[in-house]
Amino acid sequence: MRPTTIVLEDSVYVLLGNYSHTRPKVESTNERGLLLVRGNLTDEGGKKKIRWNENHVVKPQANRYSHPLTELVGGGGTGAVMLDGTLVFPMQAKKEDGTSVLLSMSFTPSKKNWELLSKTPDEGCRDPTLVKWEEDEYDEELFMMAHCAGGYYDIYRSTSDGVNWNGHLETITRVWGNSHK
Repeated sequence: MRPTTIVLEDSVYVLLGNYSHTRPKVESTNERGLLLVRGNLTDEGGKKKIRWNENHVVKPQANRYSHPLTELVGGGGTGAVMLDGTLVFPMQAKKEDGTSVLLSMSFTPSKKNWELLSKTPDEGCRDPTLVKWEEDEYDEELFMMAHCAGGYYDIYRSTSDGVNWNGHLETITRVWGNSHK
């Protein structure tokens, strides 16, 4: 599982797979578990560092979309912080037949609970990342981009904090490479 990150002011949140070499594997499952690590940005003698200071086991509340899903992992991209402080992470999982699906997971600090949200309408996509678009302080949308069949990237939109995802808006073609120059 690739780490999924969110930066909020001086805090860094990283959603990771929780692997244990001491705990025996549960037969007939492939559940790895999730762990949220939080750190604070510090400046110690002119050197910027992240001081990791919190670890939380993530156990999202299941809903009608998540019951038949297995292998829930973070998307590996970035998440988003909504206006009310809710953290939204891109996720992927597998259906019983092995097909990949995309969904999102949120953490609402005021409620202190994790919730799996609706999955996107398409299947077979992977490696999702989120971007938040904010028109003003009352209007925000989430966009999820993911690598899909045929080598294209599809974009999905949510106007409800990741609770519901609309079918892909456009397919992005002719985008190639991973250079950060």
